[in-house]
Amino acid sequence: MSKTALNDVTYNFEPLELFVPDPNYKVDEKTLKHLDEEDGKALLAIYRYRCLSESQILNFVYHNDGDERLKNLLANGLVESVKYQPANNVYFLTTLGVGCTEAIYS
Repeated sequence: MSKTALNDVTYNFEPLELFVPDPNYKVDEKTLKHLDEEDGKALLAIYRYRCLSESQILNFVYHNDGDERLKNLLANGLVESVKYQPANNVYFLTTLGVGCTEAIYS
């Protein structure tokens, strides 16, 4: 393991490499075809507010079959889930989710 100096302090770890997204990335049509209007609204709400809790998404966007719809967004890699409270998750957009939202609403 090499040593890295930062602000005159030496550390025994390598600095993280920054991820730079491809500016020419395009979302494929197959991904967009699987989304309906409510899915688009859910992605847009997360896009606007940075994250939403599961209960917020289920109450304000999906009213009937929200659990399955949210699972589909997760399975398709459009959102990721982070445990927020013992009984609630918070959802963030992935890079693919941002791309889909921008493709739908641009």
